[in-house]
Amino acid sequence: MAQAHHLFNKGSVIAAQASCPFWCGGAGAICVDWDQTVGEPIGQNPQTGEMILAGGTKLTSLSIHEFAVEPGTRNAEKGRWWIRGLALPPAEVQETYNLEDLPKADARAIDSVWRSSEGERATNVPLTRVYVYYERPNGRSDRDQVDTQYH
Repeated sequence: MAQAHHLFNKGSVIAAQASCPFWCGGAGAICVDWDQTVGEPIGQNPQTGEMILAGGTKLTSLSIHEFAVEPGTRNAEKGRWWIRGLALPPAEVQETYNLEDLPKADARAIDSVWRSSEGERATNVPLTRVYVYYERPNGRSDRDQVDTQYH
């Protein structure tokens, strides 16, 4: 998939980014999302006047700390669902998910996923937890689903 995306998008570095979690930690994933902010213009929104773009795929390399698959799944590629955890600035969450109110900042970042001998060094950037649920077609559902929850 990374190779096909690389050829299609003329120079993507996702393969190099994805290799680190796999080689260093033994577990990682590549998240495939739709990005509606890229691509050729295909029309104009009659209400806002904004250009509507064709969109395209967005690949993101994830470490094991950023996602989980359905419990009991022996092969993550065949699991019925998986979930991704994000921590984003509240204003970005509000804009990305078209929220009326600014969500509360309920997450924090640390400088590393590893705890240092001095303890965690928290940054001062306010962040909001976002969970994105991805589900494949299966006996419970006849179509792919994506659901987002934020706090």
